Amino acid sequence: MRGSLVVLTASLLGGCTVPSAIATPTSGMPTLGIVEAASLINTDKTIGDHILSYTSGKDCSTLRSQDGGEYCVTIEKYVPPEPQPTYCYESLGSVNCYSRPLQGANDHYLGSTVK
Repeated sequence: MRGSLVVLTASLLGGCTVPSAIATPTSGMPTLGIVEAASLINTDKTIGDHILSYTSGKDCSTLRSQDGGEYCVTIEKYVPPEPQPTYCYESLGSVNCYSRPLQGANDHYLGSTVK
Protein backbone atom coordinates (compact mmCIF):
# COMPACT_ATOMS: atom_id res chain seq x y z
CA MET A 1 0.00 0.00 0.00
CA ARG A 2 2.65 2.52 1.02
CA GLY A 3 4.93 1.56 -1.85
CA SER A 4 2.17 2.12 -4.37
CA LEU A 5 1.47 5.52 -2.80
CA VAL A 6 5.09 6.54 -3.33
CA VAL A 7 4.96 5.47 -6.98
CA LEU A 8 1.66 7.31 -7.47
CA THR A 9 3.04 10.47 -5.86
CA ALA A 10 6.18 10.36 -7.98
CA SER A 11 4.16 9.90 -11.16
CA LEU A 12 1.85 12.80 -10.27
CA LEU A 13 4.82 15.09 -9.66
CA GLY A 14 5.87 14.41 -13.23
CA GLY A 15 2.78 16.35 -14.35
CA CYS A 16 4.21 19.54 -12.86
CA THR A 17 6.39 20.21 -15.91
CA VAL A 18 6.04 22.10 -19.17
CA PRO A 19 5.08 20.05 -22.27
CA SER A 20 8.14 18.50 -23.93
CA ALA A 21 7.87 20.61 -27.11
CA ILE A 22 8.87 23.73 -25.18
CA ALA A 23 10.53 22.12 -22.19
CA THR A 24 14.03 22.87 -21.05
CA PRO A 25 16.00 20.44 -18.89
CA THR A 26 15.16 22.40 -15.73
CA SER A 27 11.64 23.62 -16.54
CA GLY A 28 9.97 21.60 -13.76
CA MET A 29 12.48 22.65 -11.13
CA PRO A 30 11.01 26.08 -10.25
CA THR A 31 7.60 24.55 -9.51
CA LEU A 32 9.08 21.72 -7.48
CA GLY A 33 11.35 24.20 -5.71
CA ILE A 34 8.39 26.35 -4.68
CA VAL A 35 6.48 23.34 -3.37
CA GLU A 36 9.59 22.11 -1.56
CA ALA A 37 10.17 25.54 0.04
CA ALA A 38 6.53 25.83 1.12
CA SER A 39 6.69 22.37 2.69
CA LEU A 40 9.94 23.18 4.49
CA ILE A 41 8.65 26.52 5.81
CA ASN A 42 5.31 25.18 7.04
CA THR A 43 6.29 21.76 8.39
CA ASP A 44 10.09 21.89 8.86
CA LYS A 45 10.26 18.86 6.53
CA THR A 46 11.02 18.45 2.85
CA ILE A 47 8.72 16.51 0.52
CA GLY A 48 11.19 13.63 0.62
CA ASP A 49 11.09 13.73 4.42
CA HIS A 50 7.30 13.42 4.36
CA ILE A 51 7.39 10.50 1.92
CA LEU A 52 10.08 8.68 3.90
CA SER A 53 8.29 9.37 7.21
CA TYR A 54 5.06 7.94 5.82
CA THR A 55 6.66 4.83 4.34
CA SER A 56 8.93 4.06 7.30
CA GLY A 57 6.53 4.97 10.11
CA LYS A 58 9.23 7.14 11.69
CA ASP A 59 9.71 10.90 12.00
CA CYS A 60 12.34 11.86 9.39
CA SER A 61 13.73 15.39 9.11
CA THR A 62 16.58 16.85 7.09
CA LEU A 63 16.74 19.88 9.39
CA ARG A 64 17.20 17.69 12.46
CA SER A 65 20.03 15.78 10.77
CA GLN A 66 21.73 19.05 9.76
CA ASP A 67 21.63 20.14 13.41
CA GLY A 68 23.50 16.98 14.40
CA GLY A 69 20.54 14.77 15.30
CA GLU A 70 19.36 11.55 13.75
CA TYR A 71 17.60 11.72 10.38
CA CYS A 72 14.78 9.33 11.36
CA VAL A 73 13.58 8.80 14.92
CA THR A 74 10.77 6.66 16.25
CA ILE A 75 7.49 8.46 16.83
CA GLU A 76 6.50 8.42 20.47
CA LYS A 77 2.99 9.07 21.59
CA TYR A 78 2.39 12.60 22.82
CA VAL A 79 2.17 12.81 26.59
CA PRO A 80 0.65 16.11 27.67
CA PRO A 81 2.31 17.88 30.59
CA GLU A 82 0.73 17.71 34.02
CA PRO A 83 -1.82 20.49 34.54
CA GLN A 84 -0.54 23.31 36.73
CA PRO A 85 -2.90 25.17 39.05
CA THR A 86 -3.12 28.94 38.72
CA TYR A 87 -4.18 31.16 41.63
CA CYS A 88 -5.69 34.49 40.62
CA TYR A 89 -6.06 37.60 42.75
CA GLU A 90 -7.83 40.85 42.03
CA SER A 91 -5.52 43.81 42.45
CA LEU A 92 -5.72 47.49 41.60
CA GLY A 93 -7.32 47.60 38.16
CA SER A 94 -6.28 44.11 37.02
CA VAL A 95 -6.10 40.44 37.86
CA ASN A 96 -2.77 38.82 38.71
CA CYS A 97 -2.30 35.05 38.50
CA TYR A 98 0.45 33.01 40.17
CA SER A 99 1.56 29.39 40.21
CA ARG A 100 1.08 29.13 44.00
CA PRO A 101 -1.16 30.86 46.53
CA LEU A 102 0.15 34.08 48.05
CA GLN A 103 0.75 34.14 51.79
CA GLY A 104 -0.78 37.12 53.58
CA ALA A 105 -1.86 38.87 50.39
CA ASN A 106 -4.05 41.93 50.74
CA ASP A 107 -5.54 41.33 47.29
CA HIS A 108 -8.95 39.69 46.91
CA TYR A 109 -8.69 35.97 46.01
CA LEU A 110 -10.78 35.22 42.90
CA GLY A 111 -10.20 31.49 42.58
CA SER A 112 -7.91 28.96 40.97
CA THR A 113 -7.87 27.26 37.61
CA VAL A 114 -5.98 24.32 36.18
CA LYS A 115 -4.25 24.94 32.85
